[in-house]
Amino acid sequence: TPAGTASTQIIADTLRRHDSIYLSLKRNGVSEYQIARLTQALEKVFKSKSESKPEDHYTLETDTSGAIQYFEYTPHLAPQRPVLIERQDGQLTARRLDLPLEKKIAVIEARIEDNLYNAIHAMGESDYLIDKLADDIFGAVIDFHKNPRQGDRIGIVFEKLYLQGRFIHYGRVLMANYEGRQVSQLAVHYEDPQG
Repeated sequence: TPAGTASTQIIADTLRRHDSIYLSLKRNGVSEYQIARLTQALEKVFKSKSESKPEDHYTLETDTSGAIQYFEYTPHLAPQRPVLIERQDGQLTARRLDLPLEKKIAVIEARIEDNLYNAIHAMGESDYLIDKLADDIFGAVIDFHKNPRQGDRIGIVFEKLYLQGRFIHYGRVLMANYEGRQVSQLAVHYEDPQG
């Protein structure tokens, strides 16, 4: 990250709703010429018109003449894929990083009181995990609108991926077990050696 000295200026901003990198840079006093140079470098690794979203954050360093020296753009939804632009030999060069995520195995067991969604939400997990269970894993064998009964249980072993302690997204569901009065099913993640 930029150090920032008396001869440089650091600008940091977060994109707002209906914002763009261009509008944010203009709002922060960056010249059209510098924005054009930055955009040219950025386009090689990041399609800002389609990929930038509200809550994305950037840090920019300029020298005393206003020339961009450093730009780091962190997508809110994929912070493990930041974009770095640095000045090298008078040119801005861009690269997209792919930071390693820390994988943690999570295990939950929930008792159904009324429906699967409420049971999983009560365990602090999101709709993505619920949809994965209801649609991709058990969708062909359990009708979650008709089959669940009060007292049914579901157990799940799954991956959660983190970057610097912040939850980023779910990984694979490794095992799921549904024990119910009307239906019981066990699902185990299996990778075929042939692919």
